[in-house]
Amino acid sequence: MTDITTPASFVPVAYADLVGFVNAAGHPIARLGDNANWLIGRHCPPVVYTCPPEHLTLDAMHVVPIAPSADGLDYEVWLGVLGGGAGASMTWRVAWSSAAAPQPATAGDWTTIGSYTDTLTAAERDWVLADTVTIPATATHLRIEQAGTSGLAAVTTILVRPAQRAAIPRAAPASGAVPWDVGMAFDGGPVTPEHLNRIWRTTGAVLADRVQAVAAWSQSNELPLLVSLTTAQPFIPIARIPAWLEGQGGCKVTLRIGALATAAGCTITVGQAGGASHTFTIPHPVATYTYQSAQITLTHEAPVFYALVGGPDGADVAVLYITADWRPGD
Repeated sequence: MTDITTPASFVPVAYADLVGFVNAAGHPIARLGDNANWLIGRHCPPVVYTCPPEHLTLDAMHVVPIAPSADGLDYEVWLGVLGGGAGASMTWRVAWSSAAAPQPATAGDWTTIGSYTDTLTAAERDWVLADTVTIPATATHLRIEQAGTSGLAAVTTILVRPAQRAAIPRAAPASGAVPWDVGMAFDGGPVTPEHLNRIWRTTGAVLADRVQAVAAWSQSNELPLLVSLTTAQPFIPIARIPAWLEGQGGCKVTLRIGALATAAGCTITVGQAGGASHTFTIPHPVATYTYQSAQITLTHEAPVFYALVGGPDGADVAVLYITADWRPGD
């Protein structure tokens, strides 16, 4: 069974074109079907988008959560990288894990799926497509591992998004996004419920399947910046991130954190300024990173997210990541 060619562009259909006699094989029903196919092949919102602090090291590991497509899509992994000295020779490897709590340096938790190698001059900044990789639906986390042979470097941006597809399979995928096939319609034929149902259900299935990154803060596990708490300062803010979800005031976003603490009673509160929040309690004694998630409902389309670390005197908290993502329809 041959694949369906993805349309090169999205062509809006005017309401007036849907009034009166509508030919199933021609404009506008066929155009609506083509638009649904365009969405399947071309809708590529970032599922991961974070800008770690510029921490120059030889080796480092960045772990971020991911909610991939149910269809096992190919994803582009884009990296912003910074050279800390002449002749910095680096390889960045991409790996995924389906474990509930994968540890950055535990080899058995990860499956390597791609890599990129470069030599950076002093203060050189590059924006590179590190690799295009297939990420299974079961993946819970991605790891970007930096391994150097000389010099220092830093990963300053991580962006992961579905790769565009020039063709899409005819078979029904796990997401439920069934493509429109030109063979469904013929000249002069009727417009049936199946024509319309397939278009709108496929559109909704694509949007719901491709989770979108909203806000994030992350750092590598190599000498992470610790949040040190005292009696005088039992709460410390570590992030304040504005976001924009046009027309989505009242939607739900999923908050995710990865952290470890040196004492009991440490917390991370993540929320919307002036709106809902959730407080995560970091387990102790646990010598490994733990991962948690929760949903909150936004009060408007332009939220400002914040993260606040709290705990007892003398406690240290290492935060691996704090993220917010949105699944259309939530």
